[in-house]
Amino acid sequence: MNFKILKNKNFALLLFGQATSDIGGVMFNIALSLYVLDITGSATKFATILAAGIIPKMILYPFAGVFVDRFDRKKLIVTLDTIRGIFLVIIYFLTLRSSLNIGYVYLITFTFGICETFFSPAIYTVIPFIFDSDDYEDAYACNNFIARISWLIAPLLGTWLYTLFGIKVLIMIDAITFLVSAFSEKFITLKKIERSMEKTKVFEDMKEGFVALFRVKSVLLLTSALILFRVFILPFYHVVLPYFFKEILNAPNHYVGTYNTVIISGSIIGLFFVNKAKQKFGEIRVISFFTNRQVLLFIPFILLGVSPVLSFFKINPLYALIFVCILLFSIMVLSAITNVFYSTFYQRQVPIELLGRFSTTRFCLYSLGETLGLNLFGVLLDNTKLIIPMFVAVFGIFLISILISKSISLYKPIIKQDN
Repeated sequence: MNFKILKNKNFALLLFGQATSDIGGVMFNIALSLYVLDITGSATKFATILAAGIIPKMILYPFAGVFVDRFDRKKLIVTLDTIRGIFLVIIYFLTLRSSLNIGYVYLITFTFGICETFFSPAIYTVIPFIFDSDDYEDAYACNNFIARISWLIAPLLGTWLYTLFGIKVLIMIDAITFLVSAFSEKFITLKKIERSMEKTKVFEDMKEGFVALFRVKSVLLLTSALILFRVFILPFYHVVLPYFFKEILNAPNHYVGTYNTVIISGSIIGLFFVNKAKQKFGEIRVISFFTNRQVLLFIPFILLGVSPVLSFFKINPLYALIFVCILLFSIMVLSAITNVFYSTFYQRQVPIELLGRFSTTRFCLYSLGETLGLNLFGVLLDNTKLIIPMFVAVFGIFLISILISKSISLYKPIIKQDN
């Protein structure tokens, strides 16, 4: 990981803005999850609220890709951070004399889903407008590292602030971080790139996003694997584990903050091994190698649903936390390495003028997968024994591993993209 690229003023401003809003966002998301479980106690309702933020993405992502490719990315990023900051300030004052009811929670989740629909493709594809392709890996590795450092204290701090002061304090903190981020991003300068598709029709542009996905089989297979990740694995982290600690073990709030901090810690440590992994296994083979190791580490989660083990953890929830933290830390170290190469895998196989549309096509499919997964695991947790969602998650990671291995076997070197 080459920190010298932080000397680039535009990249440094981008990272500062994102790190600031990420700290507030992670604290608020952790607190909101705990708040929803506290007032509902239902995995299904919890999953439904999370899904409310994903539905706008399924509908708007293809249009967002066209929008991002046609308009100024910097203006989009600044505007969307400003909107979210002001929106949360309004919510804070609206709830000063009343509680934050479920209606407000749905409104926040849905509104943020709309903003994220346009923000994600803009921020995801901004690095090629700052660096040439030779610097992509260092830029993404540095970006991931700074993001994870900013997230490191956020989960525990968020759970602590929520336990002491409630959800409303977190609303205002998140609002302030969005506004600070927007101010920082106003001073970024991005490269001007000639566009050859300005006069094309919107639906033709959307079609090009899907064409970019399907024209290379290795890209299609890797994308399919990452869709299944949203179906089987993300809901495990976002719904199953919080529900397990809060509703099944009746553990204190800081347990949720603790394992989320461990997740971030593993992600940070993993980034230090990116260059060594690349040198030993190669840029592409490293993806399948470390994915297979993640599968082996994920299997023990089944034990959480085995009756004798579950009974022991109910009496000794600290041991459950230690067990989960060890597995999550190990998985996240490996995941951090592969995530860097997922980014460069795509950046080097899709023309830069199509990156926005291609990204939003994938994000649209990711959103569909995550919506299905959230609702699936919510229903399973409320209506079956805990062992069932555990088995479903493990089955899913096996499918993901198979698709990724096939994708890597079909990969062929391509010409680098330069700006």
